[in-house]
Amino acid sequence: MARNLPGNSGYDNVRVNVSAPGAASVQLPADWENGFAISPDYDTTADISVLYSAGGEYTITLTLVDLDNGEEVLASESIELSVAYAVDSAEDLNNVRNNPGADYIQVADIDLNSSDWIPIGTLGTPFSGSYDGQGYKISNLTIDNLDDSTKDSNVGLFGYVQGGVFENIVLENVSEIGKTQVGGLVGLLDGGTITNSHVVGDVSVTGQINTGGLVGINYGLIQESSTEGVVNGSHLGVVGIVGSTGGLVGTNSADGEITGSFSSANVVTNAEGGSGVVGYTGGLVGFNSAEISRSYATGNVTLTGAYKYYVGGLAGGNTAAGSISESYAVGTVTGLSPGGLVSENDAEGIMGNSYYDTDTTTMTDDEEKAFPKQLQR
Repeated sequence: MARNLPGNSGYDNVRVNVSAPGAASVQLPADWENGFAISPDYDTTADISVLYSAGGEYTITLTLVDLDNGEEVLASESIELSVAYAVDSAEDLNNVRNNPGADYIQVADIDLNSSDWIPIGTLGTPFSGSYDGQGYKISNLTIDNLDDSTKDSNVGLFGYVQGGVFENIVLENVSEIGKTQVGGLVGLLDGGTITNSHVVGDVSVTGQINTGGLVGINYGLIQESSTEGVVNGSHLGVVGIVGSTGGLVGTNSADGEITGSFSSANVVTNAEGGSGVVGYTGGLVGFNSAEISRSYATGNVTLTGAYKYYVGGLAGGNTAAGSISESYAVGTVTGLSPGGLVSENDAEGIMGNSYYDTDTTTMTDDEEKAFPKQLQR
């Protein structure tokens, strides 16, 4: 969204000079097109580059210069801005945890070099800022926290997020192993938004409870986002749990919303655990008690083991509070209690204008839960 300078009406061909005392260079928010966007004819004389200074609050002075004669035509009053930090290295990304309420803009591809990453954001210090990846890649993320009981929950590039905003993130080549709330990008999204963000490439995300390719458990908004690779629900030797595993999200919980998103990830759950193992596996979402719309899953969904589990092409389970609309699944579904779109659907759960492909899912028996449909090819 463009920001308007004070008193700029009447000028249609000016330049904006940017002065930021105390900062060698400034990274402006991504929505300030052409620096400070007033009209397409405006630009900036300051370099739009990297800010490494501590703190995010700066006083920026803006001056308008008439491009026809080079004269200063109007000086604005100084205005205070919350300037985003630029992130262009693994070190910068790691330092995000030191100021989790700030705004960040990624300005270059980042290779994490397969190091054992510690998720950003904890229950005590959640990430609550914003991160705009601007389409640059973050590659080779590796997490293996099962050996450390203090770190095996809320596992992802970001662990616990409370009201944070993510957009335009590309996470490439991911290997994660955790226990609860395990997601490629975010372990637990408590409010907040993920937009146009994708987990791609050689992807393997493994967890026991609430495991998803993008988010482990979602209480926020996920839109125009996707995953690929393999998502594993591993319940070997586990007693008395309820697990949910999904290609995009493990559990889409109360107040959560998923729209315009998809997963091509293959989802595999091994339920050969101890007694009391029960859970849900789905191509897009393991368990849904909120809203899913305009979304789909194309990956294969497989359940192995003899314990009670529900496996569906799009979702393993959908509660009375859950709503699924304008969505579909086309991946093969294999396992106990299979469903082309959803395995277990509460009688009051909404399933509007959604379907599964009878050929590719190999399902034909859940007409009351979705529309079986043979797609035209």
